[in-house]
Amino acid sequence: MNNTNPYVPPTPARSSGGQKVLVVLCALVGIIGIVASATTFWYYHNFRAAPFKPVNLSLAEQDTLKSKLAALESGKLSELDPSAPAKATPPAHAPAPAPAPSDPAKTIVLSEREINGWLASQPDWADKVKFHMNNDMLGATFLLPVDPSVAYIGGKTVRIKVAFNTKLDADHKLNFSLADVSVGGISLPNAWLGDAKGLNLFADNGPGSINSEFLQRFAAGIKDFRVSNGELRMVLND
Repeated sequence: MNNTNPYVPPTPARSSGGQKVLVVLCALVGIIGIVASATTFWYYHNFRAAPFKPVNLSLAEQDTLKSKLAALESGKLSELDPSAPAKATPPAHAPAPAPAPSDPAKTIVLSEREINGWLASQPDWADKVKFHMNNDMLGATFLLPVDPSVAYIGGKTVRIKVAFNTKLDADHKLNFSLADVSVGGISLPNAWLGDAKGLNLFADNGPGSINSEFLQRFAAGIKDFRVSNGELRMVLND
């Protein structure tokens, strides 16, 4: 008896082309989903912005802040008189004196939390303005309602961010310059801002300076001005 095995036809090799197409389709669907989710988040975050949660200071923090503000108001800032003559500016060739050691009686330290806590006490700003501090930079985020008649974004609440660079120049004068303005998360070109980025707003004269003697004298009353993560330290002049 012949025990030969029956003939079994070979199994055709599976085509890998279909699997590749399936992988590509899955990847495309995933990418589209990620982009759609990111776009939705960006839109609602910047054009349907939810109100900020106000910072509620404890009673002890409120007392500390009141003491700091009272000290600030009773110091040089309260003595600024726009009608008083400004101090003479030293010649350009004169070397700038080294800053004097910090005087605790003339030093004001404010934290980001304290400023946002003060904003929370202002009914018009409590949930619409948030203050930021970073290294040598002050900034704020505003949630502004748009007039319904404006095309596309009318009736929406738009997120606007403004940032300023702060430092003392070689003559130990306060330099306060615009760093950036963004609307809906998009940084505006410098040309749209009148080329104001980087210009010292407290300069005595010059492009971009604010023609306000009060602000200039305020800057002249600052001996030291430092901004670190979440903290502003200011020393007043004699």
